[in-house]
Amino acid sequence: MRVRRFRFPGVGLLLCLLGLFMPAYVGAVAVQGLYEGSAQVADQEADSRKKAFNQAFAQVVVKVSGTSSVLANDAVARQLSQAESYVQRFSYRTQASATPDTDDQPPASYIDVEFSPVAVNELLRRAGAPIWGQNRPALMLWMGLVQQGERTVLAATAEDGPLLAWISSQAGQRGLPVYLPSMDLQDQSVISVSDIWGLFLDPFIKASARYGADVVAIARVSESGAYASVQWMLELRGSRMQGVEEASSREAAIAKLIHRLADVVANRYAVIQSDQSSGQVELEVTDILNFRSYVGVSRYLTSLAPVRSVVPLYVRDNRVGFRLMMEGSVDLLQEYVALDAWLKPESQLSAGTAATGRIRYRWVGGDRYPLAQ
Repeated sequence: MRVRRFRFPGVGLLLCLLGLFMPAYVGAVAVQGLYEGSAQVADQEADSRKKAFNQAFAQVVVKVSGTSSVLANDAVARQLSQAESYVQRFSYRTQASATPDTDDQPPASYIDVEFSPVAVNELLRRAGAPIWGQNRPALMLWMGLVQQGERTVLAATAEDGPLLAWISSQAGQRGLPVYLPSMDLQDQSVISVSDIWGLFLDPFIKASARYGADVVAIARVSESGAYASVQWMLELRGSRMQGVEEASSREAAIAKLIHRLADVVANRYAVIQSDQSSGQVELEVTDILNFRSYVGVSRYLTSLAPVRSVVPLYVRDNRVGFRLMMEGSVDLLQEYVALDAWLKPESQLSAGTAATGRIRYRWVGGDRYPLAQ
């Protein structure tokens, strides 16, 4: 399976992703643009630029850490007004608003800012805040709405472009790959609208199997006057959670939903780094048939958030041994590997096994793993 690569925060690109990729296997996503933020500006003066830098920096630390609560971290909060020192480059642009029902508004001016990944990661590490890796699980969202007096399930091909763009923009703020179903005949043969209103999760897990999503969530949106609520359930690798988000409008309630789901998923995968590794594991990889495969698997292992460093131990025939210094647990490492499927397990550690145990995998990336990151 090839991991999809995707760049945030561009709303239009995610909307394209939602519309075009739903009939295919979605799998995990290598999220691009995590260290990029944007903010609206009234002009290009220094004061406006500095304020926009600070706003964009707050966006980036939320995306990279995986949690909005990071902004309350004392060490991070002290740096939010010093964003200029973390900037690598920036540019200006104009763009129409992504908020629903504002199509008649003139384009606004924005500044796009790219921050130093090394400096941002170091700030989060020193602050004791989590860091969520680039490879992130794909979330399949089945959303029930009342449209024109009828209950329906929102599809990636829905005519409600502003709502799709709104969902895209909220997911982009968190670096969370969110997908919608195509709702074709195959989907309709497995699920019904009444299933989503009853919050029956099992039919949607079954229907999501064709997409290969890592996380499945269902949500039903209810509106009454100046009040809206979203009831939701989520299944994440065998664990189930549920909740209710309330707001004064449908869009605000959906925004709270997306941010809540992002918090839940990030809580599972984000890693708190430190000056010292939390353990180590020996890993053997087979089917390393040439030097390119060796480089590919080495870079892949290094890219995983729970891995602090990778030390080659031996090369024997088509097998390569590595010692991984870990930030997270071995179980978390295995979950990250399962997201991508570049490695297929030949043996795995059971829960509670000592951190110095050994795992064996088979490299199925061949020469397809992209060496240019």
